[in-house]
This record gives sequence, structure tokens and C-alpha cells, in this order.
Amino acid sequence: MAADTLEHLDDEALRELLKTYRANLRHLELQKAQYGALVPLHIVNQIANTEKEIHQIEAELQQRGAAP
Repeated sequence: MAADTLEHLDDEALRELLKTYRANLRHLELQKAQYGALVPLHIVNQIANTEKEIHQIEAELQQRGAAP
């Protein structure tokens, strides 16, 4: 999600979005564990993208002085 999009969301919407991304990350990590050493690239990429989104949302909330 683009940083300028995050600026237009209120704190509560950002927290809900963060909650969703964290749940998605937990699910992806479970999938990764099930594959062992042969994790498909799309799962690896989804994990990386989800972690990036989480960090962006946390940074936006921190910049606003709001707790994640």
C-alpha cells in the first residue's frame, strides 16, 4: 500500500489494517513451515511484502504519535 494512501486513513483504520496484515503474516508463516526447505517463491514474496506493509503502517502510526 502506498504511503500516501496510509496518510488518508484514520488511526483506527490503520490499526485494523495492521491487525489484518499481522493475521495474514501468521498464516503465511504457517504455510512456510509446512513446506520446510522447499518454500514456494510466491509465499516467500508474500511474506516479504506483508512485512513491508506492516512496517509502513507501524511507521505511519508512530509518526502520528499513535500506538499500533
